[in-house]
Amino acid sequence: MYEKILIIDDHPIARLGLIANIQKDLHPVEIAECGGDNALLSLSKHNFDLIIMEGKIAGVFSFGLIQIILQKHPGTKILIFAGCDENVYSVSFLATGAIGYVSKSAPIETLQTAIENIPEGNILQAGSLTYDINKRPQYNTKIQMKRLSGRETEIASLLLKGQNITFISKAKNLKVSTVSTHKARIFSKLGIINLLQLKDALYLASYNNAFSSTGII
Repeated sequence: MYEKILIIDDHPIARLGLIANIQKDLHPVEIAECGGDNALLSLSKHNFDLIIMEGKIAGVFSFGLIQIILQKHPGTKILIFAGCDENVYSVSFLATGAIGYVSKSAPIETLQTAIENIPEGNILQAGSLTYDINKRPQYNTKIQMKRLSGRETEIASLLLKGQNITFISKAKNLKVSTVSTHKARIFSKLGIINLLQLKDALYLASYNNAFSSTGII
């Protein structure tokens, strides 16, 4: 089934608990574990069949890290095991490229079932809801921050600070309609649909800048 599994979670006790439960059902399997800050380093040294990842790393949603992993290791399967609201975030994780999503509030048997189903090509979204991999929800996750103009970058920064279009129009001495147009262009260029994804786009860009020069990614 699997030869190597990587568990990414910022909490050591949670990682050890997952290892103990997985090893009861999967023999033999090699399981490595690390925090989010060492995830890319671990992946640069080894190939893994399956990654079980927390939904938030260092307090930030893991969408950007998922994209980086799949860019560099496209055959890797990623299962999200998260404490965030499954009704709000599970589909977004699947759309980003995760193969499945299981809530930490679900029984441990749910996680075991998800792990067993993944090799068969299924996606376990949450609880008993199972989706065919070919019907995965998708949106454009190609993040290219450098495509933004200087003005668009300024407006994106203000949007991320929670400022609304009216405030930005006054601060930048622009018409409200002009700011709205810039916002629409920002979302279109980045292939995103909301401010949560805009925050993630910035996070992904910073991740790429931080690691591209090291050779880790």
